[in-house]
Amino acid sequence: MKLRVCDYMSHGQIESAITVYPQNDIVEIANIMLDTNIESVKVALSPWNKKCIGVLEFNKIKEFCAI
Repeated sequence: MKLRVCDYMSHGQIESAITVYPQNDIVEIANIMLDTNIESVKVALSPWNKKCIGVLEFNKIKEFCAI
């Protein structure tokens, strides 16, 4: 089953150089964060609406997905 960012955020998880969107695959985002050594990424509403709706933290993603 593919987990999405919005699934992670629905569990109560809320600044970065990388922006992701709720429909992105959370495991792919975690792998990018691991490869680039970034601890958190900003979540925007959509590519057209850059409103920040949350922040993903790598350590919290690891707990959620058991990466």
